[in-house]
Amino acid sequence: MCSFIYKRLTITILSIFFLLFLSGAYGFSRYSVCEIEGVNIAGMTQEVARQKIERELQRQLKEKKLIIQIENKRYSFRYPELYYKTNLMEVLQQVQAKKGKYILQKELCLTNLERSLRGICDDFYRHSVDAGIVFHGRSPEKPVFQYTRDRAGRFLDGKQLRQDVENALQKNFKKERLIHARTIYKNAKFQVCDAKASTRLLASFCTYFATSNAERTHNITLASQFINGTVLEPNMLFSFNEKTGPRTVERGFQEAHIIQEGEFINGVGGGVCQVSTTVYNCALLAGLKIVEYHPHSLQVGYVAPSFDAMVNGRVCDLKFKNCYDMPVYIASRVQDNQLRVEVYGLPTGVTYSRESVILEKIAPKEPEICIGDEEKILRPEKEGVRSEGYLIIEKDGQIERKKIRTDSYKSVQAKIQILPSIQENTDTREIEDI
Repeated sequence: MCSFIYKRLTITILSIFFLLFLSGAYGFSRYSVCEIEGVNIAGMTQEVARQKIERELQRQLKEKKLIIQIENKRYSFRYPELYYKTNLMEVLQQVQAKKGKYILQKELCLTNLERSLRGICDDFYRHSVDAGIVFHGRSPEKPVFQYTRDRAGRFLDGKQLRQDVENALQKNFKKERLIHARTIYKNAKFQVCDAKASTRLLASFCTYFATSNAERTHNITLASQFINGTVLEPNMLFSFNEKTGPRTVERGFQEAHIIQEGEFINGVGGGVCQVSTTVYNCALLAGLKIVEYHPHSLQVGYVAPSFDAMVNGRVCDLKFKNCYDMPVYIASRVQDNQLRVEVYGLPTGVTYSRESVILEKIAPKEPEICIGDEEKILRPEKEGVRSEGYLIIEKDGQIERKKIRTDSYKSVQAKIQILPSIQENTDTREIEDI
């Protein structure tokens, strides 16, 4: 009897050890149906079961594709960029030696979501480009202005894109998910229409000269070329002497009539003051702020009194300032016997005109007479004047008459050359009657 009990006990203990062995070797019941994500793992060790289930999850992931569409460009994400976060290990531990069918908690994820989306946004981003203005001035070959086109900036609605991607991942789509990213365009601050509006003709002024004086014509043309194409930025000061530089023979200037101490004499750069005067008047009509000007000592013939602007390379300059918020552009050209200066910029709705008023005429002295070998006028007389210059400002139908200067121009005494007097020889002896 004891032997029988002993044998039964031995068999029971061996059975228990055998079952424990099977449990340690396989981890799950050999005879029960145990499925996770449709994968039967009965009779498998935990490690083998994990590998098999992960292969199934990879198979599922390889069928998925997340596409972000941006206009005509696509960004695709597939396995391994798409991956699952699961509770697989937790489930494996819970279902050990149990039968049943289990579904994992799966969260579809995109590797480095933040960096990936930022890379797409950066790749698509394009900054806006303002329109450009190329100013040629007056040229026979090119237009006064040329414009480069503006370009709108663009960027993605990154916040919306992230939300759409996260929503797609949360729904754990089966095959393919297409997301259309929202693009935003931002116009350039300064467009071609703005560029054209800011380069309208503000004022023009022209003076005339005799082309028979070749040297003077040459100097006027040369100085005009130095002025042509000037761009004056806001608050920038224009200096005529700086623009034209020294008036020397080495720089191409020639001798012509100039005024010195009330006399017309020959000097290098004669005629340049006509250019400065023309620029001065155009600047006035464009509403620029005159900072420095100088009248001639004698009245000139190419502009009304109180509207001349004398310059020399030493102490006298013409200066004015761009008081606008936008650049102004100065063009200058000589055509035939005309010097024309133009100022372009953004119109303000204000118009300007000029008025010269003669206060007094100053008669010249009696002509100076000298003897020579022929009769001729060495220096013609010229009347002097006292005058005032006014700037007429019109805005919104209101007119303001503003005195801007008072000047006095000397008279010029004529100088006339005559022939020597002819005196007849006369016999002074007394003649007696016979």
